[in-house]
Amino acid sequence: MKKTIVTLISAIMVIAMVFALAGCNSSDDKTAETKATTATQAQTEKTTDAPTQAQTEEETQAPTEAMTEAENSIVLPDVTGTWKHENYPQGCSIEVTAQDGNTLSFTIYAIRGNGAQIASCDKTVTLDVEMDGSFVRGSAHFDYTDSFLNEGTCTLSVTENVITLVVNQEVDGGAGWSMAHATGDYIFAG
Repeated sequence: MKKTIVTLISAIMVIAMVFALAGCNSSDDKTAETKATTATQAQTEKTTDAPTQAQTEEETQAPTEAMTEAENSIVLPDVTGTWKHENYPQGCSIEVTAQDGNTLSFTIYAIRGNGAQIASCDKTVTLDVEMDGSFVRGSAHFDYTDSFLNEGTCTLSVTENVITLVVNQEVDGGAGWSMAHATGDYIFAG
């Protein structure tokens, strides 16, 4: 309201100055009136556009901040415990030993034969979490070195029902067995 009054007073002062400079003859009056009207319209547009732009920026930022806060507040359900490989439950497992929000500490095991060779890797990762339909999904990418000195990268995808592990071995430690055999889906076993 105050800005509108200040704008109107400014416009009236501009009109008065234009009339004073124009000398008040009739042909100059129309030119002066046109200039004064143009100046008044320009001032009015600046005054009315400025709050609109500010309001628009505030309205745009508020939902974005709210969505970011909502995304950051998504927490993966508790997945601590033993998870067994869907196809090789005796040979491969993931033991989630601790969970703090979306940060998991776990050990991956790939066992060959009667336990003659056990490739394992301990890790702690923080998952990127999102809503996937009606459930929460977390995922992380990480480097590993297993107990046989094989090295590579892993992708871990976690929901409350399934953990999916994809192991990409890049360096062979030469033991003939590796954690790369642990790739697959894991079902909660207790």
